[in-house]
Amino acid sequence: MRAWGIVACLLLCTIARADDKETAKKHYTTGMAAYELEHYDTAIKEFESVYLTVPDPASLFNLGQCYRLSNRPQQAIGFYQKYLRKAGERVPKPQRAEVEEQIAKLTRFVEENKRSSSLAQLDGQEPPAKAPAPSPSTGKPAAPAPSAAKAPAVVKPKNIRAEELDGQVLEHPDPHLPSAAKILNEGATEQTFVGKVCLDQKGGVARVDVIQGILAADDEIVSTIRKWRYKPQAQPVCFVTRIAFDFRQ
Repeated sequence: MRAWGIVACLLLCTIARADDKETAKKHYTTGMAAYELEHYDTAIKEFESVYLTVPDPASLFNLGQCYRLSNRPQQAIGFYQKYLRKAGERVPKPQRAEVEEQIAKLTRFVEENKRSSSLAQLDGQEPPAKAPAPSPSTGKPAAPAPSAAKAPAVVKPKNIRAEELDGQVLEHPDPHLPSAAKILNEGATEQTFVGKVCLDQKGGVARVDVIQGILAADDEIVSTIRKWRYKPQAQPVCFVTRIAFDFRQ
């Protein structure tokens, strides 16, 4: 429900330094304006700045709201859960119940989507051909229609080691952790993203499958990996990439 709105402050706003409070207030005001206009990406950046200036748990709730309303359920779940942990007993019971209900709904939604995606990714299983329908005039099966020209066979990617592409890199920008990931993984020192990267024959990234992700960072990391470019390949290839991130930086 959008009616929950935004929480202004729970605790730390009252004990923050005056200059920090003023900076946080400016970000909060800008974030609120963006939120009301449903410009959620802008609101997210502003509420992140509020939390990084004055780490009050209310900003975590606000970020959860923005991620939920912009259809990013996994991030929303993470921020709602962190809000409840950080705020503890200061969360009014009715609101805690509503937040927990939203977490449950979003979790069910994510799980259902995962199952749907798994089914959609099953390949190599062509549905059985239907028998020709009886002709209305004779009652006998109609002759099957002439088949369309067969599509060219799809070349199956070859699995290789990432090291085999050494010397073939044309573009390889480094992924960076978004602020949301640093906030949600607060206290972490290092985490590793593991993904399967598949290249087409032109050397572009055709697909990225996340094997081991980092909360609130996967979209940003995958978006950057999709910009990688290699020399043309004899056939499509896939390899596993591992990227370590230091959360202390």
